[in-house]
Amino acid sequence: MIAGKVVDNPENPLVKIMNIEASLFKRYVDEYPDFRRFLILRSTVRRAYFNYQMKLSSFNCYLQEK
Repeated sequence: MIAGKVVDNPENPLVKIMNIEASLFKRYVDEYPDFRRFLILRSTVRRAYFNYQMKLSSFNCYLQEK
């Protein structure tokens, strides 16, 4: 995935998403352990952030009922 700046040119979109086969992805991750660690770290931080936001929103629901 490549993210870029906002432009008015439709040939250069803001975000490009590409798919690769699972076997190729696994090979890259096995070949580059630093990349594997980076992905694990980012996914862990992202999951913690979403769990935190979910807890905050559930508390807001309780506070609004009273």
